[in-house]
Amino acid sequence: MPLAAGGGSGVSSSRSAVTAAPGRIAASTGASASTITVTAKDANGNPVSGATVVLAASGAGNSLTQPGGPTNQSAVATSVGYVQQPTNSQAGAKSLQR
Repeated sequence: MPLAAGGGSGVSSSRSAVTAAPGRIAASTGASASTITVTAKDANGNPVSGATVVLAASGAGNSLTQPGGPTNQSAVATSVGYVQQPTNSQAGAKSLQR
């Protein structure tokens, strides 16, 4: 899942983190969701508040909501994602990528 930050915030993708809890979910129509948390950090590992986070997922049958705003004072933005019930053409594992 790519991490993009706007506004010249100095966010480092290699120092920032993207996590999902739970890390594995069953395909559903939204009943089985995962909370996606992005922690934005600069090149020195310092938290970056006010960074715009844009989430994307590859593959068919993925659904994500974008965070409700920029990273907070703790440099965290959260969202929700789920994998839709697969059809024969969508079968397979789905994963988060940074």
